[in-house]
Amino acid sequence: FPSHDTTHLEAAGMIGSEIGETIVEDALFNINNLSEELADVVLRTIGLTQRFNIKLDLAIEQCSEWSEWAKKTSWDHRSNLEKLALICSQLSPIINICRHSEIDLENLSKKSALLLTSVQNISNLYKIDLDLVITNKINKNLLKGKNGRPK
Repeated sequence: FPSHDTTHLEAAGMIGSEIGETIVEDALFNINNLSEELADVVLRTIGLTQRFNIKLDLAIEQCSEWSEWAKKTSWDHRSNLEKLALICSQLSPIINICRHSEIDLENLSKKSALLLTSVQNISNLYKIDLDLVITNKINKNLLKGKNGRPK
């Protein structure tokens, strides 16, 4: 995952950009683009955490905060847009962590795991095979150079 010479805060902002694009695609009822944008949220989050060698698989396994949050969050009565907006609120702590010169790696790990687990949950609600979409997205991106230009 290339950094494209961004700061940590800019990398966190790019996650927010992808979340925004996800909400737009949902509003347009475009499930294919929505799937790709959810994959982009995951890939951008992984890219940010890889800067710090955070082991996300372990963080996700240990993410007790997710189970507590999920217990308090009823998904049944919410619109799709509300479900997507919930992941916006999970980005704020990540941005705040990245604002500091000294990065709290444990907190960044936990908050990133919470965000990714929520994205997976939303993908499940939309019946999106997120693993497949991410794999296809990575393969598609490998064919492109920097800034989407063919290699």
